[in-house]
Amino acid sequence: MKKLLKKIVTFTLLFAVVFGYNSSNSVFAKTIVITVQPKDFAGKVGDQFSASVTAEGTGLSYQWQYSKDGGKSWRNSGVASAKTATYSFKIASGDMGINYRCVVRDSSGSSVISESRKLSTGLRITVQPKDFAGKVGDQFSASVTAEGTGLSYQWQYSKDGGKSWRNSGVASAKTATYSFKIASGDMGINYRCVIKDSFNNTIITNIGTLNEIKNEDWELPIM
Repeated sequence: MKKLLKKIVTFTLLFAVVFGYNSSNSVFAKTIVITVQPKDFAGKVGDQFSASVTAEGTGLSYQWQYSKDGGKSWRNSGVASAKTATYSFKIASGDMGINYRCVVRDSSGSSVISESRKLSTGLRITVQPKDFAGKVGDQFSASVTAEGTGLSYQWQYSKDGGKSWRNSGVASAKTATYSFKIASGDMGINYRCVIKDSFNNTIITNIGTLNEIKNEDWELPIM
């Protein structure tokens, strides 16, 4: 019996030496598991970029990487935060459009790579729609110019001075340029565009008004 116990203790000690103990004094080292992946980031030059990863394992170390060719090749980042769980730096013009990820290693040398994410321009409107003056039968047109990633458009109209809004159903209402033939019921409407990016951020344009041009407005004064 004593010999059997001695063999069991010897085997246990040997097993512990070969495989090591983790920080909780458990014989088995934890496998690396990423529990929170980094997210996409939208910003502009001069903003403070930040991305984080959360992982479980033993003696973890971090190395953030970036790619400027859509993920075909990767380089280790040299900024101070690149070896921590939170990657942070001030955005420069050359950083726009990069992909980033984190390589997480444990004390045994095993590694896991996080999902790749992208740094893109923040959503903003650079050209607002304008008021429009026309008459029944004319072709109405209003446009918006915006910057961002994966933009989608939805033009809306209001017939009560902007108190309530409805999505327009015309074909152009989901594009940057809103266009349709003016009917009598369109006179005096307000219009605007709701723009969304791929991160589900939303921005709404200024309001424009469709004003009627009456026949007398086209008449030349009598000399």
